[in-house]
Amino acid sequence: MRLIADGVTPNERLVLVNELEDDNSFAFVLDQPLFLWVGDRIAFEKDALVIAHSNGRRSVRRGHWEPRCYAYRLR
Repeated sequence: MRLIADGVTPNERLVLVNELEDDNSFAFVLDQPLFLWVGDRIAFEKDALVIAHSNGRRSVRRGHWEPRCYAYRLR
């Protein structure tokens, strides 16, 4: 499932998350996995993932960025 971390787009279904990849071959690896509930919205603020819950509550989850390289080496 592709999650859009723009702080606006709501999550469409319950999903267990332990890392999120961006389009630049980096992954944000959470310190602890979490469940995103239907209607939760996510966004990145510095080195944290911010979740805006559908009930109006906000929570912050810590993690770190790791490079991901999917390029194939040519010989």
